[in-house]
Amino acid sequence: MFGLQPRPQRRKFKDFARNQYGHAGGFNHRSSRKPAPARRAVLAVFLAALAAVVVGTVFWFVAWGGTLRVTEIDVRGASPATEKRIRALVDESLAERILGFLPRTNVPLFDSAALESAIRRNFFLDSLTVTTRLPRNLTVEVKEKQVRAVMISGSRFLGLDASGFVVRDLTDKEVRDIVDLPEDMAGLMAPSLGAEQIVLPKEAAGGSVRKNRNPLPLCVDGTHYDTARPGDPTPGKQVFSPAIMELVMTAYSRLPDIAGPVRWFKVDEAGESVQATLTDGWDAYFTSALPFDKQGSNLVLVLKDKVKDRIADLLYIDLRYNERIFIKYKEGTAAGDSSAAPPKP
Repeated sequence: MFGLQPRPQRRKFKDFARNQYGHAGGFNHRSSRKPAPARRAVLAVFLAALAAVVVGTVFWFVAWGGTLRVTEIDVRGASPATEKRIRALVDESLAERILGFLPRTNVPLFDSAALESAIRRNFFLDSLTVTTRLPRNLTVEVKEKQVRAVMISGSRFLGLDASGFVVRDLTDKEVRDIVDLPEDMAGLMAPSLGAEQIVLPKEAAGGSVRKNRNPLPLCVDGTHYDTARPGDPTPGKQVFSPAIMELVMTAYSRLPDIAGPVRWFKVDEAGESVQATLTDGWDAYFTSALPFDKQGSNLVLVLKDKVKDRIADLLYIDLRYNERIFIKYKEGTAAGDSSAAPPKP
């Protein structure tokens, strides 16, 4: 009666949540949340197709969609002739293709750097900025260098700045404004320019008209006018020194009042000298090593005291040497060559 009784065993309950079966019936709830391999494959295909559609739509919108097409082109700071040429370069850039099929007509694919390079190949500018802005804007802002003289190179008419750098090729209108050309060149250039050579009247050559016929100083070399030559200068290349350019522009400005209008110049860069051809048919030689004021004063005195009324016989006057002035008359005329010390005022 008082003996030890066996301890009653507690009834154990099954924890169906920890069982490999979800419940007594054997259904696994967590297993049902995992997609089957076939379902995962279908989902992957669907997502890939959706991504391809999205990427394709964005790509088409960027490359071919009309919303981003460059249509608003603004060229600022350029002269009408320069603006016309820049717009032509813009059209060429828009016509380019990437890999042969992708157009550059839309803002995201437009190559601003390539356009800038093309403009700089055609113009020597103080500044240039090419910018694009969504949705369809392209802006080209330039600051042009002023053309102060003209150089003929082959069949090209090149505008030069005051430092002797090539700025750009002259426009057809600017070329037509150059009415006084060397005779051998005028015959070659007239058909392409659609204009005849303008010959100065005798009274103008005699000095009654004290005005240069060409709107800018014209520098020529007298040869090879019909074809371009290897190594012809491009915009941005310096062809004359600043000292030579200053001499050319000063002589162009001052000679009409000193000795008569200037037709053109021939430049000897190595010799630091300039040969000015005047409308009276004779030449004057100047050097950049001496002030033009001194050379101009000597020229006035020589014409007054030495040449006098023999302008028609004169071939040239050389003012490049500080101590002596050389005078040469045409062959068959009296006096021939002569030299003289600079006359006293």
